[in-house]
Amino acid sequence: FCTGSMFPAPASLQHENINVFPNSAGYDGQFYHYIAHHPWPNEATTSHIDAPRLRYPRILVPALAYFAALGDQRWIDPAFHAVSLLAFGLWAWWLACYAHLKGANRYLGLLFFLIPAVLISLERVTVDLMLLALCCGFAYYAARGAALGCYVVVALATLTRDTGFLLWGAYGLWLLINGRWGRSVLFGTAGLPALTWFLIVRARTAPAIVPILPPESGSALWDRLFLPVHYPLPPLIGATATALDYVSLAGIVLAVVLTTVNLIRRFNDPTSLAGMAFAALPFVLGGALGWSDAVAYPRTLSPMLLFLGLTAFQSQSRAALLPLLLTLPRIAMVLAPKLPGAHYFLQG
Repeated sequence: FCTGSMFPAPASLQHENINVFPNSAGYDGQFYHYIAHHPWPNEATTSHIDAPRLRYPRILVPALAYFAALGDQRWIDPAFHAVSLLAFGLWAWWLACYAHLKGANRYLGLLFFLIPAVLISLERVTVDLMLLALCCGFAYYAARGAALGCYVVVALATLTRDTGFLLWGAYGLWLLINGRWGRSVLFGTAGLPALTWFLIVRARTAPAIVPILPPESGSALWDRLFLPVHYPLPPLIGATATALDYVSLAGIVLAVVLTTVNLIRRFNDPTSLAGMAFAALPFVLGGALGWSDAVAYPRTLSPMLLFLGLTAFQSQSRAALLPLLLTLPRIAMVLAPKLPGAHYFLQG
């Protein structure tokens, strides 16, 4: 877990001898780590979380870790990693099933290992990997017309992350478009567990301690295109990072365009509707996506890249994979310092 000194671990976790990054707010995974040890909101834990009302509703992965460890504090961290690996396995399984269903080459699914949220979740231990796995499950069950499967994965997705409600809305809209009014009402109950838990969290927590994003990340996508980020790195490396930022942003813009075109072509498709719901986030959330953070917006928008890429299983065109490939170099540059010998390269 990437733990920062601004949000140190609760006193109950001091025995873990956690490695802390000085003068840092850390990363999302540290808060889910704290929640996994104390899934029921309490002041001793929430005071160490930047935005308890945002983090605690994303309870599925921390809760699974807690219950897998039977509440034994010594085993919760290994259980958390085990749940992440379980999500990875589900993701691979559903993706292979989807490819088989569409009569496509299953090995094409290996490209989805490169989705930003997958790489970042494996490296920084966030909940996004579980959400992506459930998105794969959603696409598979929707393609099969398995309403019960969609209901289960959507209910779990809304408990994993708030953006899981986009799957809920997409499938509900698809049911309404097809005149299945009764089923749409029944399907609406899939969001009740997450809504109930959100109300419990709201009653037991205070508002955010600090803004979730730094002030400079408040710019929307349009502003970000004209405001390059200058990194405190050696000149060549810094210039490369800035250039790759624009390559990544181009991939996101292209993904939004292709997702819109895909929706026009396949309007009566739950997966296309879900992809479009995520494609609307840059316009709805604006700067809340964290455009100045090289790994923030690609991670949140990864389901859009996933749903768009799935169209490659249905046609000979591989253009749907291009946005994914454009976001990869910048993510790789973020992860590169973890490689052996990278420290000496950056110092040079």
